[in-house]
Amino acid sequence: MGEAISVDQLKEEAQRAYQSKNYLKAAQTFTAAADGYSHLNEELLAAEMLNNASVAYLQADQPEKALESAIDTDQVFYAAGDLR
Repeated sequence: MGEAISVDQLKEEAQRAYQSKNYLKAAQTFTAAADGYSHLNEELLAAEMLNNASVAYLQADQPEKALESAIDTDQVFYAAGDLR
């Protein structure tokens, strides 16, 4: 059996994939990190990961998935007072 990977490790793996221009892997891994952060009730971090996934999907020429990833993240940021 392999070791469980932490949510922070998923985030780092996604960032490495993005830097390597492996955008589809980055998007999928950012999405997995978002799920993990959401499970930990870290909704701001989850929304940030979904936004990162959206950017990676755009780079991977998958605009529909990009839009799907980012839907409602603006509301999470707004509710938290993060207007950036």
